[in-house]
Amino acid sequence: QRLQSSGVLKELGLVPLLAGATGDEAYAAQVKRELLEVNNEAIVISSFLTPKALCAIFAHTALNVHPCAYDAYGMTVVEAAACGAPSLLATGAGAHA
Repeated sequence: QRLQSSGVLKELGLVPLLAGATGDEAYAAQVKRELLEVNNEAIVISSFLTPKALCAIFAHTALNVHPCAYDAYGMTVVEAAACGAPSLLATGAGAHA
């Protein structure tokens, strides 16, 4: 919300993209709804992405945000790094909790 309201995303030509399946549909629906309320240009992909499609997305990613508080390994961080995208992680999560 802060990035959107500050105009930084628009200034840098960045569009938020949310991708991935979830085990908690209610939470996922809430996150998607809030993202689209903050930025109606955001892209939401709820379907499975093939490795090739995922790498194509990460190849154009400025920053992979991985806020997950329960993921002990962080596979998306590894996948992003393999495609050259840096990641921003939550502290005190997963193996560090």
